[in-house]
Amino acid sequence: MRENFFTTIKSKMPHFYDLWSSRLHSLSFKNTRSDYLRSRIIILSTVLGILLILWIPFDILFLTSDQSIKITFARLFLGSFFFFLALNKYQFHSLRQIQLCIALLTLSLNIFYLYCLAVLDFPDSNLKYGYIYTLLPIIHVAVLTILPVTFKESLSLLSIPVIIENA
Repeated sequence: MRENFFTTIKSKMPHFYDLWSSRLHSLSFKNTRSDYLRSRIIILSTVLGILLILWIPFDILFLTSDQSIKITFARLFLGSFFFFLALNKYQFHSLRQIQLCIALLTLSLNIFYLYCLAVLDFPDSNLKYGYIYTLLPIIHVAVLTILPVTFKESLSLLSIPVIIENA
């Protein structure tokens, strides 16, 4: 049954199937796409790492000392992880490895979000500044728009923030 469904889609809507999955893409296209994704991951990881660290003074200024210490360590850890991804750019060769890297990037951002919510005691917190952390899932979705992924990959990656938001 599954083969019939995909055969029908491939024959009647070949362009849609190319957008849905990379299974039928040529090897040269997959390699080019891998290079393109890798360069985006390097830039994205570097920028996110820098922004995470640059945000530390705002946490120190507006959060309690206990909260700011906990979130600062999380920021430094996540920023280091992003710099590690950027610096190990040649470790990711295949499309599968790059897809795993994108999934790790998305998952790590969402784990940071959950950690921040726990530290800030959301939704019971009375912090005026803390509401900024509720915007993190929107940033995560925006980050995914930078990456040229197929519909199938996009839905898989978007499921991470959706599951975490509804947990």
